[in-house]
Amino acid sequence: MSFWSRVVDTLVNLAKPVLKPDSIDKLKETNRQVAFTIALVVLSAKMAKADGQVTADEVMAFKSICRFSPKDEKHVARLFNTAKESVAGFEQYANSVAQLYQNDPRVREDVLEGLFHIANADGHIKPAEQEFLWTVNQIFGLSERNFSQRLHRFTQSVAVNPYKILGVDPAETTEAIKKRWKMLVKQSHPDLLIARGAPPEAAKLAQDRVADYNSSWDEIRRLRGI
Repeated sequence: MSFWSRVVDTLVNLAKPVLKPDSIDKLKETNRQVAFTIALVVLSAKMAKADGQVTADEVMAFKSICRFSPKDEKHVARLFNTAKESVAGFEQYANSVAQLYQNDPRVREDVLEGLFHIANADGHIKPAEQEFLWTVNQIFGLSERNFSQRLHRFTQSVAVNPYKILGVDPAETTEAIKKRWKMLVKQSHPDLLIARGAPPEAAKLAQDRVADYNSSWDEIRRLRGI
């Protein structure tokens, strides 16, 4: 049975003909990858609805995180469209995800990272998408620094600031910044992302994140002459 078949079967077993926010809550007893993927699908669908359109770039970005075969495409489309057309607001879904992963803040960060990746697929995070992402960040109980780091990393229209990407103050000591850089890189190891329930394809999110952290640290070293 394919991964996406398991996703659909999970929904069927939940006896939910229409996807509702509490469906996600019931995934605690199922495969963590299935739970993570459904969370990403429904919130991506809601973000697309907030933006008013789904672009080909966004579809490709989603496929890069959650790969599926042509035969499973109908399952993904069904899940996406059901979530997109649901009358429930995205806040309810975000709350369900926050409760599902209330003891796993890193998973909440991973889901948000995936949403940023999809929103920025066309090279620009639109105002409606940014507002959506900020609200999800708040519902997930993540810090403003957490949001600012991601917004800066994924916003290509601004000059790259290595301090903002690492979430540090330029006034901090080099040793303190180095310590945070090491912590961020360690927390972002691709193997840990998969262990937290993300599909194997999503490891690219962690790889890109580590690359951004490393290049930022290198730039800070260059600026400080070390």
